[in-house]
Amino acid sequence: MINQLQLLCAAAGVILSLAMTGFLVIRKPGASWHWAAALVALVGVWCCTEFLWLRATTVDAAINIIKIQYIAIGLVPIAWLMLCVSERGHPATLIQQSLLFVVPVITYVLAFAYQPDKPNLLWKDIVVPASGIPEVIYGPWCWIFVTHNYLVFAVGWLLMFNQFSQSPHYRLQLFITTSFPMLVIWLNIVHISNLLPDLADTTTIGFVMGLIAWGWAMARHSLLDISPISREVAIDSQTDMIFVVDRKGRVLDYNQAAESYLQSRRKLLGVKFEALIPGLPEFEVPPESTTFSSSHNQYFKLSTSKASVSNSNNHVYVINLRDVSDSVKSYDDLFKAQEQLEHANEELDRLAHTDELTGLANRRFLLTRLDEEIARARRLNQTLAVLFIDLDHFKLVNDNYGHQIGDAVLRNVASALKHHRKGIDIAARYGGEEMVLVVTNTDEAGIFDVAERLWLEIGKLAHETGLDQPVKVTASIGIALLEEQDLSNYDLITRSDKALYHAKQSGRNRVCLARGDRIETLFSAARS
Repeated sequence: MINQLQLLCAAAGVILSLAMTGFLVIRKPGASWHWAAALVALVGVWCCTEFLWLRATTVDAAINIIKIQYIAIGLVPIAWLMLCVSERGHPATLIQQSLLFVVPVITYVLAFAYQPDKPNLLWKDIVVPASGIPEVIYGPWCWIFVTHNYLVFAVGWLLMFNQFSQSPHYRLQLFITTSFPMLVIWLNIVHISNLLPDLADTTTIGFVMGLIAWGWAMARHSLLDISPISREVAIDSQTDMIFVVDRKGRVLDYNQAAESYLQSRRKLLGVKFEALIPGLPEFEVPPESTTFSSSHNQYFKLSTSKASVSNSNNHVYVINLRDVSDSVKSYDDLFKAQEQLEHANEELDRLAHTDELTGLANRRFLLTRLDEEIARARRLNQTLAVLFIDLDHFKLVNDNYGHQIGDAVLRNVASALKHHRKGIDIAARYGGEEMVLVVTNTDEAGIFDVAERLWLEIGKLAHETGLDQPVKVTASIGIALLEEQDLSNYDLITRSDKALYHAKQSGRNRVCLARGDRIETLFSAARS
């Protein structure tokens, strides 16, 4: 019956450790979760090997199992200590961690060197009774190994006790993190001392109870996820100066920031607080909040809270003194920066909808404004047209004269577009050598007239190349008028693009109109 209970505890330990390791890896509670996961995983190995140990029927099987188990036995205390050190917020150095492994490594060497006919300092003998649990006769090094483990555990336990006892709000966490590890050690001592000879390793019973308690505390009370901070550390880590003064204004205590500012420890306790900061206004009772300038042209913000002294009718004042010189002195800079920011925002707004090379509207602005103009034309029953312009053989300009000349050609053509734009018309660069002119509130004849004049002007432009002869570039233009079935900018752009494609396929240097599904040529080099 006892053997069955131990088997059940060992199996439960394996299952609980697997579940908790998964929980820790997925949730990652706190900065020390990786050490907690390592500790729980090693406990699972310990329980698993204990389960196998209880079912071992041969000496060879028992030897192989205990060798693996001793790896976990040696690493569990180290993982526990690393968890405790990490919870304290002071990770151990590589040298300190290395020293912890000296005794376990020697133990592993002895364990794996053990043979039934060659006992050593770790184990004198391992026997498997005909009916019963395997037994180990320990050598002298085993007691060194056990003592080392207990010492490592004790250091970790003290660190964990100190961590959670520094705040009264962590009593449950203190109980969980100290009581159950101590239970595990007590049950291990029972096993090592052979106080219960009918039982094998009772440590697994403690593991099961501890895993249940820790798992519950992590799931319900954020164990490891939140930890207390020492009040002393919290005060000394403040960058503000903190003083504690009595009712007579005498300094009773101060933090490291105050000490650093005053640059002295001598004769500060008992000194009048007003005497420490030149320029501090005199007062009988420290004000709740005030800002003042010192004689050294520094600005301070002072805030005060009143605190009662335990078991006394007296009270003290906790004064927080913050150097706000930089804030006060930088007010003008901030005002100037705000002005610069406003100008910068205006420039950013301009750049956001302007093509840098040509000064035309960019594609994003074009599409947004085109939707607005479509809605306006529908509402006011006005005409609207999109002229899609593409420069013919523009790639040859870049190839023959270079991109700088190509950029100059684009700027010249953009100027022509601006010249033919009126009122709320939109002149934009669509991309590459493609440009768009949106003509608003103009009848068909006027739209065709604009297109023809623009087409002719582009063809007549003489672009300087730095050589004897300037270069001329013709244009192909596709026109789409707003029709009843058009719902958005996409419809107009698509039909004007089809008209442009037709113009280029028909020999370039021409103006084509897309009306419904039909495309016709309005102007071409042959007709002009």
